[in-house]
Amino acid sequence: ASIVQDAWVEGEDVTKEGVMKIHSGARLFTKPSLHIPTVEKHSKSLNSISRRLKELVLAAVEPGEDLSQYDVIVTGHSLGAALATLFTTDVAEYGMDAGRSLPQLEPSEPWWNSLATSILGKDSKIGGAPPPPPRPKSLKMYNFGSPRVGNDAFVAKFDSLVKEGRIDSAYRIVNGEDIVARFPRTVNALMLGNIGYEHCGPTVLISQPKTKRNKEGEIIGKNE
Repeated sequence: ASIVQDAWVEGEDVTKEGVMKIHSGARLFTKPSLHIPTVEKHSKSLNSISRRLKELVLAAVEPGEDLSQYDVIVTGHSLGAALATLFTTDVAEYGMDAGRSLPQLEPSEPWWNSLATSILGKDSKIGGAPPPPPRPKSLKMYNFGSPRVGNDAFVAKFDSLVKEGRIDSAYRIVNGEDIVARFPRTVNALMLGNIGYEHCGPTVLISQPKTKRNKEGEIIGKNE
């Protein structure tokens, strides 16, 4: 599996010290990679997921209500757990910006465009100063079996968002025998340099209770 990292905010220089980095696979959600038709097609489909989720959340808000009246809970398993971590970090810092996928230096499109188009028509425009992307009443994340997704700078950002109350709670639930949750590991390679990965949020460890059996294979102390 690849351990290469890209900038969390697309367009930032990954060679600079202290830049937040995430696994390069997540950047398939923001831009195509390689000039191979099948990969291009796959990458473009991934490109829509994060943005589409934001559009669906905004569309779920009842008429006359605001996202600030809603509690948002983000969850996922394995790769989905990694994406849940990225999605939560994005929304916590920037709001429900449906004008782009993951964070980028370039200005995003107006976050309300998809809603206005679906309600008012293709050529609809909203006048006046653009309001900032809306934020939910609360934002919580519970993921299951997540691999590591970013470097120590990214984790520090995640922790700061929790401390500031922009992420109300976050827990990483892990099966003690799940090897996926132990990867990627930090690597210090001659060709790649130091590539660090850390986990986000406190861990809730789930393990199978140890049992003693007799020679017949029966559990000792089992209640009849």
